[in-house]
Amino acid sequence: MEIGVALQMRNDLAELVSLVRNGYESIRCDDLLNARVTWPWAWAARYGQPDEVDRCLRFIANSPKDTAVLVQVAARLLKVVSVKGNKIIRRRIDRNVERLADVSCDCGALESLRVGLQCISRRQSTKE
Repeated sequence: MEIGVALQMRNDLAELVSLVRNGYESIRCDDLLNARVTWPWAWAARYGQPDEVDRCLRFIANSPKDTAVLVQVAARLLKVVSVKGNKIIRRRIDRNVERLADVSCDCGALESLRVGLQCISRRQSTKE
């Protein structure tokens, strides 16, 4: 379950990255478009600057269907949460794969899972 949460975190960040990289061409902007609360918003509220979070929320409230605004908000959110979010995701995946190792009998399956999750765990949400 904890690994599933980490995968959802990665998905939420990836949607913002897709929107910033692909702009109007992105097909992955439904979270922002529908004003869904996602992990990046939670991280921004916890670790970001309150004024920046408020500014992003106002942008969306004033122009909820404007793709250019959504791209701008996605970029601002990524600037605030990308590094912290990636660390959180990596730690959650690594920690919970290790927890599985404590109870798993099938070393081959666990190693396959570890390899499969490694690329997701280490993926950067923006080019740094």
